[in-house]
Amino acid sequence: MNMYGKECIKFDEGWSIMETGISKLKTILEGNEETSFNSEEYMVLYTNIYNMCVQKSPYEYSQQLYEKYKECIQEYIRIMVFPSLRGKHNEFMLRELVKRWSNHKVMVRWLSRFFHYLDRYFVNRSSLPPLKEAGLTCFRDLVYEEMKLKARDAVITMINQEREGEQIDRALLKNVIDMFVEIGMGSMDYYENDFQDAMLIDTSSYYSRKASNWIVKYSCPDYMLKAEECLNKEKDRVSYYLHSSSETILLEKVQNELLVVHTNQLLEKEHSGLCILLKNDKVDDISRMHRLFHKISKGLEPVANMFKQHVSSEGMVLVQQAEDAVGNKAGNAAGAQEQAFVRKVIELHDKYLAYVNNCFFNDTLIHKALKEAFEGFCNKVVAGSSCAELLASYSDDILKKGGSQKLSDEVIEETLEKVVILLAYISDKDLFAEFYRKKLSRRLLFDRSANDDHERFILTKLKQQCGAQFTSKMEGMITDLTLAKENQNHFQDYLSDNPSASPGMDLTVTVLTTGFWPVYKSSDLRLPAEMVKCVEVFKEFYQTKTKSRKLTWIYSLGTCNIKGNFEQKPIELVMGTYQAAVLLLFNDADRLSYLDIKTQLNLADEDLVRLLLSLSCAKYKILNKTPNTRSVSPNDSFEFNSKFTDRMRRIKIPLPSVDEKKKVVEDVEKDRRYNIDASLVRIMKSRKVLGYQQLVMECVEQLSPMFKSGITKLENILEGIEETQFDGEEYMMLYTTIFNMSTQKPPYDYSQQLYEKYKESFDKYIKSKVYQELKSKARDAVITLIDQEREGEQIDRALLKNVIDMFVEIGMGSMDYYKNDFQDAILIDTSAYYSRKASNWIVEDSCPDYMLKAEECLRKERERVSHYLHSSSEKILVKKVQHELLAVYTNQLLEKEQSGLCTLLRDDKVEDLSRMYRLFHNISKGLEPVANMFKQHVSSEAMVLVQQAEDADHNKAFVKKMIELHDKYLAYVINCFFSNSLFHMALKEVFEVFCNKVVAGSSTAELLASYCDDMLKKGGSEKLRDEVIEETLEKVIKFLAYISDKDLFAEFYRKKLSRRLLFDQSANDDHERSILTKLKQKCGAQFTSNMEGMITDLTLAKENQNHFQEYLSNNQAASPGMELNVTVLTTGYWPVYKSSDMSLPAEMAAVLLLFNEADKLSYSDIKTQLNLADEDLVRLLQSLSCSKYKILNKNPNTRSLSRNDYFEFNSKFTDKMMRIKIPLPHVDEKKKLVDNVEKDRCYSIDASLVRIMKSRKILGYQQLVMECIEQLSPMFKPDVKLIKKRIEGLIVRDYLERDATNPNMFKYLA
Repeated sequence: MNMYGKECIKFDEGWSIMETGISKLKTILEGNEETSFNSEEYMVLYTNIYNMCVQKSPYEYSQQLYEKYKECIQEYIRIMVFPSLRGKHNEFMLRELVKRWSNHKVMVRWLSRFFHYLDRYFVNRSSLPPLKEAGLTCFRDLVYEEMKLKARDAVITMINQEREGEQIDRALLKNVIDMFVEIGMGSMDYYENDFQDAMLIDTSSYYSRKASNWIVKYSCPDYMLKAEECLNKEKDRVSYYLHSSSETILLEKVQNELLVVHTNQLLEKEHSGLCILLKNDKVDDISRMHRLFHKISKGLEPVANMFKQHVSSEGMVLVQQAEDAVGNKAGNAAGAQEQAFVRKVIELHDKYLAYVNNCFFNDTLIHKALKEAFEGFCNKVVAGSSCAELLASYSDDILKKGGSQKLSDEVIEETLEKVVILLAYISDKDLFAEFYRKKLSRRLLFDRSANDDHERFILTKLKQQCGAQFTSKMEGMITDLTLAKENQNHFQDYLSDNPSASPGMDLTVTVLTTGFWPVYKSSDLRLPAEMVKCVEVFKEFYQTKTKSRKLTWIYSLGTCNIKGNFEQKPIELVMGTYQAAVLLLFNDADRLSYLDIKTQLNLADEDLVRLLLSLSCAKYKILNKTPNTRSVSPNDSFEFNSKFTDRMRRIKIPLPSVDEKKKVVEDVEKDRRYNIDASLVRIMKSRKVLGYQQLVMECVEQLSPMFKSGITKLENILEGIEETQFDGEEYMMLYTTIFNMSTQKPPYDYSQQLYEKYKESFDKYIKSKVYQELKSKARDAVITLIDQEREGEQIDRALLKNVIDMFVEIGMGSMDYYKNDFQDAILIDTSAYYSRKASNWIVEDSCPDYMLKAEECLRKERERVSHYLHSSSEKILVKKVQHELLAVYTNQLLEKEQSGLCTLLRDDKVEDLSRMYRLFHNISKGLEPVANMFKQHVSSEAMVLVQQAEDADHNKAFVKKMIELHDKYLAYVINCFFSNSLFHMALKEVFEVFCNKVVAGSSTAELLASYCDDMLKKGGSEKLRDEVIEETLEKVIKFLAYISDKDLFAEFYRKKLSRRLLFDQSANDDHERSILTKLKQKCGAQFTSNMEGMITDLTLAKENQNHFQEYLSNNQAASPGMELNVTVLTTGYWPVYKSSDMSLPAEMAAVLLLFNEADKLSYSDIKTQLNLADEDLVRLLQSLSCSKYKILNKNPNTRSLSRNDYFEFNSKFTDKMMRIKIPLPHVDEKKKLVDNVEKDRCYSIDASLVRIMKSRKILGYQQLVMECIEQLSPMFKPDVKLIKKRIEGLIVRDYLERDATNPNMFKYLA
């Protein structure tokens, strides 16, 4: 008796009940049982297990039942599963394996429910695997382990077939691969070890073979196209049937074989490598190269290296060209060549910076490569001049009056900005500054500056680039000149108020501040009496203004206008002060020797020789020299040339030029020594004690923005600086004291106390006293400096780095001090700063300008991190800036009225769109609003095309315009939005909507078929070259992917194809085959099987006609009496055409032949003799009697036909042509064709439902509908109501039946 007082169930008796249920389950799985378990049967089996488990020992059979559970599963596998799998291979084996795995899961599910009581108690108490796990383990140990290699190899074979372009059953592959995943029961080990590893090895091998062929066969752009296509297809494979965890490693394998292995070969391709792409401006190909290589770890390094080499070689070509050109020319021509060199370098930089921005998406590696390349050749000596000097001369030529550069104001400012950018690559910025200052002083002092605004503009740019100290002297010079003009006005007022103080001539004096201007050579010139009075008068005036300042007269910068009284005419001479002083001596003497002049003027030989050369040996010989040679010597004598004349009334007598380059360089070298001294002292004053290497590095770092200091020079300077440190005696005394206190025996060993004192002294002084007192001030000062830098001011970055390093180092390994005491505050300040900026910019600036500013701000914030902030701050800092500048104003920015996203798309602003992507794709969900607006814009564009087609009442151009629209926005998605999936999805959704609209009464499927027909038939409106036709057909196939009614397209296309083939209207057989091949690849072999059959049929029909002609030749008696061509077609391939039982006349089936036997026939006579339906006969008679060609005369003569009409042959008919074609009235077959497609869809739905139910046996309504839609959606989008109707029809025809207990469950019957 059991616990309930019932008779105990013996094991054999209980198991026989279970065997009955298990047998039924096996029968259901094999498809031989019509009905599933009802609730009563299920309860009998469950209760039986329950009773057998709750009986007392020895009738408690839990352990035996657990074993029997596994045994029955193993037995089913041995008897049913293994035989069904043996003998099957490849795809057939996979289908059977999937079926058996699916059945096994159903079996385990049902058995687990029957034996559920075991799971609840016995399994848990005994620590055994749960029933489901044990059941699945049986399949894994028996079936999976034996079949896994075959299944793996078959799957890999199918994957390779798909890679070769064949159509495969992706759903089957997904089911097999799901088995590899599910068999692990939560672990991915089986999938990875038994399938993924082998698949990855095969993938590597496959693409290794492909790559080794392609790298030889294809150019670099073609190879990259193929590589990109392969990577996209591998992504598709992951999304369709591979597990998502495989994507990263699979793509890495493909990238390795296609790109990494052949990187150098690809980049160095002779006629198509990176250098050729850069040279030929192949923007799309270079962008594609970046897309491919930037996803590979260190993949862009070889690209960046070759980019750097190419730019360097281009730059060196410019250097060599300048060397050669200067070597071949002299004087001004050489100067012009140097000017051209700088201009070409700027153009070169513009060109490659555009590549960096647009093709390489501002990648830091490529930016660095560009920087290093330009730093390489921009610091070379070109034709004896440094680039710093050339850049200063180029700027001077632009800014001075009469320069060779004739440019508009806007172009000048743009060029000056580029000059400043180029200056960043020059290491000797101090040398540029000195040359520029020298040339600026000449422009200012001699009134040669063309525009004061331009002078201030470049100084502002230089200040932003190099700091306030860089331009302080130059700004002082401009200010000085303004004050000098005011001073001159006061001097004129002084002369007006004091007539006795008149100097006796016009006098203009420019008073300058010594520190601002270049150092000019001064000498104790003994002035002529006329000039001495001028100097004295001005000194008296200046002493009235100030008595604390001393005037130093720089006569070399002065100019004089002297009237020369020559015999023929007086001439005004414009010359320097020194030259004027020489000439004035001849007012008191007719002849003077060299020594006389030297003595009277107190001049050095060097200066006097230059003066006398300009007056006696140059173009204008104001003095006659004896002897008359081309050089001046101390033995020469001079006299005034009274016979001198010139056609001009006023002439300028220049001094021979002096090359001041050497002096400028020497001055710069001297300043550098002072700067190095100052830097070293500054560092040591701050650090007190420092090692040699660190001291050198910090000095170089401080000075590198202005010039590169050589190590040797630095060593020499270091040797001259005294370092104050502890001497040896002091150090040893302190060290010995600590040693003795630490080595004494207890209680005199003070090691612990010394350690505590050491910590206490530092803790008290540094952390408690110094740090706590100063941290807030330091933080605020740092933030203030950062904000100043954000506003464009120059700051000491090295100082900031040292302060911020203190915040980091004070934590001694912990970042808490840095984060709490500094980072939190800088983040709050950054948010506030950019919030203010953004609120102004969003109102003032257009969308492109705003994005430029945002990008620049982000770049500068990253620079700040690299220069002085801690690297851990970069991510959160950039995120804050992105939030304030972009996330907050996303919608306002995108919706800007005259410059938002829609305007950028409409105006083809590629650079701005690329920048928008670069900015928003780094923000979490940042691209979603951009993609949504992109989708709305494309939708509106497409809607315009639809409306245009509706308004025009015809739709001929609609497809062409839609394809052009797709091309346009697909180019944006690829080139500007970096093939981002969000934009691909947006484009897909838009075109899926508009490509499935009815346009002017026609579906897009019909319009697309008509468009293809117009292109492919003879005499079509599209007159295109073969290459363009092929390209357009490719686009048509892409366009077809958006159309849901592909079966409707297929039917319309087949109808039109049949007409082209039957009536010889096809323009080119190759194009017909080409589009069928593309359709086959896109939609599968079944899609094109009938169309391919039609083409084959026509070939066979031509052969058949030839055989018929041979038959007639061999059988003269069988002659039909006329030429006869018969085209024999296979019924299944061609569209269904209407046929009738026409009674043929004696000679030929035609209406006209009836009139050979009769002059006049009535409508009824013709109908009776030909046995035609009224509908067909009316069309025939209308074409012969009521259309353009009236072959028959109709009585009565009306435009319509009736059954009472009579017809007679029109013997008087004539036409200018000897051969005419009489067409039948057009019949619109669209409705009939659509009806046929609808009918075929019903059959397809029926077939799909039966196929699903035959495989699944039992299935719920929702899942059945979903699987049916999934199967049919590649061809058309089935209507749920129609599916429901077809299910009802299958129930009526006894294919399916509803479950008795659940009407939403269906069983397969057939």
